[in-house]
Amino acid sequence: MSDLRLVFLSYRGGQVVEFSLRELGNRVTLLHIAPLDYWKQEFPRNTEGAVDWERATNHLIQASKAVGEYDHGRVRGKGCWRDDGGFVLHLGDRLLPPEDTEFVPPLDYAAAHHRLYEVGLPLKGPNLKKELSDAECRELAWLFQEFGWDDGISGYLLAGWTVLAPFCGVLDQRPHVWITGPRNAAAFCYLVHPLIGDMGVMWCPDSDLGDVGSYHERKALPFLLQLDHPRWRVRRKLREVLALASSDRIHSMACLGTTHEPNLWDRDRDYVSVLSTREQPTGRRYSRRYDQTLYPASKVEHLASRLMGRTFQWLRSGRLDESIEVCRRAVCETFHSAAAGDQYGILIAGAHVLASNEPPTIQGLRSWLQRHHRAT
Repeated sequence: MSDLRLVFLSYRGGQVVEFSLRELGNRVTLLHIAPLDYWKQEFPRNTEGAVDWERATNHLIQASKAVGEYDHGRVRGKGCWRDDGGFVLHLGDRLLPPEDTEFVPPLDYAAAHHRLYEVGLPLKGPNLKKELSDAECRELAWLFQEFGWDDGISGYLLAGWTVLAPFCGVLDQRPHVWITGPRNAAAFCYLVHPLIGDMGVMWCPDSDLGDVGSYHERKALPFLLQLDHPRWRVRRKLREVLALASSDRIHSMACLGTTHEPNLWDRDRDYVSVLSTREQPTGRRYSRRYDQTLYPASKVEHLASRLMGRTFQWLRSGRLDESIEVCRRAVCETFHSAAAGDQYGILIAGAHVLASNEPPTIQGLRSWLQRHHRAT
């Protein structure tokens, strides 16, 4: 009984908080749940302005028992989610309901639905008024092909990850990518991060995975992580990261980077695409290509928000779901692997958002795969 923890929605705050029975005996804990004025009004003592804290604590415990077991899956944080037959875009302090054009407070939407959308710090999110143009998409797609890949399809897979990652909460399978190559190759993560704006988080190489998990819990936001570890530790660290990113407590897509050659367990190959490059993300030649496409920094932020705006319109119109279905089928049939369809097919569907305004055809995609992919 001493290990029992009770979960509450903070009064007017919109955050989910969790406390043990012992912690509920502390009045400071109760002030995390609701302000002092609330307790004075609801549980007054005979003395003017005093609170009957014992009665207040008993009320919380009995009310929690009446509600029953806490459902972790009911609470959702920031990100894009499927709900009510459409897509909910939750940006922390505001939420865009399915098919609506105006944002509403998260708690206002949650009041009429089973899901609870937790209030958080605001995200800028996508530009819903001006999406990325076809010409700008071609320019961006070209940039991803210029990374000096060992396999010609790798640039498309990384482009697909970048397009889909801010909306990873809507995917039934969340593919991850691992960039590897020569010295400093892992720094490609730092070049991808600006293109997903504040919808993604770039973690330091020495970040504790417990901190990563705590931050992303209940959220549908991607993260990027450079694995700056000795070769013998990278394999185990990668396994831990994939287990975290694929758990049911967080809904993330991960982009990982390391200078070591890939050495995966077989069971991990269904969840992460290894993208090997021969080029370092430094030097005059590469810097000139990158700078011309993305910089100055103000252009990057503008580009990222409009790219996300384009992806969101593909979501709402149903084109993205159709593309994912076609790409999964084409990859599965071409390489005789359902796992490849789930991994590569989804990423290729994301890359297609940069290439066209319409979903691909199964015949065209089969031909494209045979031309571009060396081996799966």
